[in-house]
Amino acid sequence: IFDGSISVFPNPNSGVFTLDMINVQSGKYTMSIMNILGEEIYVESREINGTSSTIMDLNHLSKGSYILKITNNNDVLTDKIIIQ
Repeated sequence: IFDGSISVFPNPNSGVFTLDMINVQSGKYTMSIMNILGEEIYVESREINGTSSTIMDLNHLSKGSYILKITNNNDVLTDKIIIQ
């Protein structure tokens, strides 16, 4: 379970959205986007030192539902993202 809070907004979106991570454990985080077939279509890793706000631009993707997966050590969080 992640410490702090993680939010994605707006959702649904046009392919551009903000990923906020507030008061999370410092460390390396991997953010990946998977299509409905479970295929990883985007991945990014970065060091987070407690708080981060990232604008993710995925407007090259087709409209539809995707899964955002955030991992840090053994913790995994998933959220559904809708691109319209």
